[in-house]
Amino acid sequence: MKKLSNSSMTEKRHPVSYRKRYSDLNKAYGGNMKSYYQHYMLNGINEKRNGK
Repeated sequence: MKKLSNSSMTEKRHPVSYRKRYSDLNKAYGGNMKSYYQHYMLNGINEKRNGK
């Protein structure tokens, strides 16, 4: 498994809009914003999800 930095999403990646855009992730992660970042970095990029 890739190691992730402790940084938050940059200005190019917005966890709030990512959360709103994907209801499946909202159901899985609720308000855990770090999980959205981790999902995007580990899966979302490869799934061609929009992280902006």
